[in-house]
Amino acid sequence: MREIQLAVITNSFNRRDLLGQALPSLLEALRDMPFASCIVVFDAGSKDGSQDYVREMAAKNPDVPVHLIEPDPPAAGSFADGCNQAVAHALRQHPSVKWCFFYETDNLLPNHEALREAVRLLEDNPSLAGTGFTVEKRDGAKAGFGCALPGVAGFLAGQQLSARLHLDDMVLRDWQTTPRGVRWAHCDVVYTSPLLIRAEAWTRVGGMDVKLFPFTDSDVDLCWKVRNAGWRFAILDMPGVVHDNDSTPSAWSSRRVLWYHQSRMRLLRKYHGAGVELLKPLLFARHLVEWLLLAPRALFSARARQSLHTRAMLLGRVFHGYE
Repeated sequence: MREIQLAVITNSFNRRDLLGQALPSLLEALRDMPFASCIVVFDAGSKDGSQDYVREMAAKNPDVPVHLIEPDPPAAGSFADGCNQAVAHALRQHPSVKWCFFYETDNLLPNHEALREAVRLLEDNPSLAGTGFTVEKRDGAKAGFGCALPGVAGFLAGQQLSARLHLDDMVLRDWQTTPRGVRWAHCDVVYTSPLLIRAEAWTRVGGMDVKLFPFTDSDVDLCWKVRNAGWRFAILDMPGVVHDNDSTPSAWSSRRVLWYHQSRMRLLRKYHGAGVELLKPLLFARHLVEWLLLAPRALFSARARQSLHTRAMLLGRVFHGYE
């Protein structure tokens, strides 16, 4: 048997329909690799048949070992915890693993050559810890693949204004070309959807920080830690790598705004120091202005009422670091 050198890491929670598209799209690409691969699916307690589907996939594809693991302890189940447990399981079961491919239920891989080119790029460039791709929506439109290391200005502006002003956008200037003619460039932060990373780099920084970044910014913190350890990340400019949830919401979507503020405060405090605490009055002022602008619309819109409730929650928590 060929040595298993690549482990696919997938988090799943009540996304059976997406999972049923993501895994078959991946399998043929894995079979085209010059070495063997495995798939580890961390299921955070799905009730929609996801676990049965993974077991069925494992039985039908014996040439690509498919492992299903669940939270340990049972109360755990965050995104970061799932990634950590899945990688640890892969390395225990297959010590020869060199590459971890973080591939989510909202990914598709119609271009089989993309994964192979990603491995070649890392083999050719030892200073790279990992690489992502210029991902696409299902209709071919480009989607977000990463960002610059987050700063204070973007946090103060808020997610929507920051996006409009491109405050945290990654500007790629140092484009290079692989021996196969594929463009690539360095990127500060690559999102885990998908991301190929060296197992060595993951192990050296201790994986994701489950305590501080259980969901939001877990990949941003990971990239920052790996960068501080002396590596860099890259982006491959290749078509046929899809990141699109097909309008299927995550079970965690309802708390995304609160988690963003909580994790971003933690992230900036960790990497910019305690002076970040001085931002709280300014953040309070932003939330208040947002609340006042939303209040009239909330009389007629359920969505605005939900946003108004979220801003009220942020106002109450901002001076406690959104905890």
